[in-house]
Amino acid sequence: DSYTTMSMLNVARMNEQQFNLLTPDNILNEYRNPSTALNALRYPNVNWFDEVTKPFAPMFNANFNITGGTEFVKYFLSLGYEYQGDFFKGQKDGYIDNRYYNHKFNYRINVDFTLSKTTKLSLNVGGVIKAKNNPGRSPWRNLYSTGPARYPAYFPAWVLDMVPDTDYPDATGVRFAQNFGEYSGNPYTTLHQPSFNRDLGSKLFTDLILNQKLDNILEGLSVNGKVSLSTYYENRILQLSYSYPDYQLLFDNIGVPGANPWFRSNDVMDFHLQPYDINVGGLNTDPIYYSDLYYELALNYNKSFGKHTVSGLALFNRQQKNKETSFPYYNEGLVGRATYDYNKKYLLELNVGYTGSERFAPDKRFGFFPSAAVGWVISEEQFFKNAAPWVNKLKVRYSDGLVGSDYAKNRWLYTSSYYKDDRGYIREDLGPNIYAQWETAHKRDLGLELGLFKNVLTFSIDFFDEYRDKMLVTPRTVTMLVGNSYKEKNLGSLKKHGFEIETEFRKSPTPDFEYFVKGLFGFNENRVIFKDDPKYAPDYWKLAGKPLTDLLSVEFGIEGLEMNQVQLTDSGYFTSVDDIQNNPAPIDVTKLYFSYYKFLDS
Repeated sequence: DSYTTMSMLNVARMNEQQFNLLTPDNILNEYRNPSTALNALRYPNVNWFDEVTKPFAPMFNANFNITGGTEFVKYFLSLGYEYQGDFFKGQKDGYIDNRYYNHKFNYRINVDFTLSKTTKLSLNVGGVIKAKNNPGRSPWRNLYSTGPARYPAYFPAWVLDMVPDTDYPDATGVRFAQNFGEYSGNPYTTLHQPSFNRDLGSKLFTDLILNQKLDNILEGLSVNGKVSLSTYYENRILQLSYSYPDYQLLFDNIGVPGANPWFRSNDVMDFHLQPYDINVGGLNTDPIYYSDLYYELALNYNKSFGKHTVSGLALFNRQQKNKETSFPYYNEGLVGRATYDYNKKYLLELNVGYTGSERFAPDKRFGFFPSAAVGWVISEEQFFKNAAPWVNKLKVRYSDGLVGSDYAKNRWLYTSSYYKDDRGYIREDLGPNIYAQWETAHKRDLGLELGLFKNVLTFSIDFFDEYRDKMLVTPRTVTMLVGNSYKEKNLGSLKKHGFEIETEFRKSPTPDFEYFVKGLFGFNENRVIFKDDPKYAPDYWKLAGKPLTDLLSVEFGIEGLEMNQVQLTDSGYFTSVDDIQNNPAPIDVTKLYFSYYKFLDS
């Protein structure tokens, strides 16, 4: 409340010896018990959540499904509707609607045709149609940034009866309060502006899948083809950009001859407001649209010979993404897999991937990524069943392989060009890197799976190790003689290792009742090995030898992480209170990060 807020502000100012800024006791009492109706506005006590929010946000959803068919054709149909309301007190008045809400309709149709005993054709169509409404400005930031004591939520209609506006003596009604003395805006004023945006979006997903068995050529052989097309489109169908004037009531001017107590935030705005200009049909907005075409062709083989089971897969895929009028994005790959198991005891799997990316020059475009895995189900051995019948599962497995990543902030790393910026200036792009290639990660995993007493108690442990090399990072050590920087280069390496333990107790006292308790514990350590550090920089500047923190993740180009402020000692990160006490002037990595980019710009 305002009384407590202003009292604590007095304490803070006394701590800073700002005695001339203290709020007197008689004013503090006005915040708690206003002596007049006008003083209740001059010394407000506003609960902003009560003013602009509801107790809850409503949601509603419904779904309708139909399934059926014959031996020739089977079908599935699903229709759904979902409504999401908001807990802000938005307003609707005719065409004006500054509420938050979202209407979403989803649909799906799956049809499977059995063309013959060996041929199956499937058509899947699904999508979402969505109508979303938003106010022109979100009140969120204003809501959590505004104190209760600064200004009223609004000026009620009776205020103009008591304190007329000398510029507009005929003015009546409610007036919005100006956000004087606060950094952010008035939440009530922000929410009650008539501005709003209404968007209509549509997503469509289609799959056409053909499966043909080739047992007449080789038993267990089949071919599978798939074509998928997805599209997305969003357009602004209604838009209003409009602002009511807001006011400050100068209480000291009340009753002063020739002085107007009302101050408008924009004096050039006439009190008699102009008509609303609601744009219909996406005017002044750009539609957003994309399409994604994916197709694959796979050859499968699966066959058992007594105690032997083998399978194989050879697959080719290609993808083309179109976003508005940009040049399409392309990638493609070849995948191969072979598996073998003997009597469910000895397991072997071999994988290979040959993947292409448009980011790299033609001679560096494709990467080769093999992997292998072996397993031994010891619990299937007869000697083990005789020795430990209460152990129903004991499996040891090991995998080793390479995976690749082509993620970089820039799209084509091997080309460079000139472009026009927003101000019309011709600028040079970053320098090209014709030697850029796939980042690789060598991953290894050793695992143990254990099941006891008919899997009432299960246990698994994994030891993993990873070494990432040729990581695509922004160069830091470009000499100033070059006059420019370069696109990402393969200048990073990292190692990571650790273990994970998972255990579960599951019990079924009766056929209709089951309970379980699960626990998970993990530990991992990662360490940067190399990151193009400046040669003569101090140790705290360098990233090699330190963990991959959020900051380093941003510099390494890993998406989905935010940069946090962390502090370093000369030898690394704070790990104890002693580190804090012994380093009175810690390094602020956020400042370090921006200094790094300032260095690049210079």
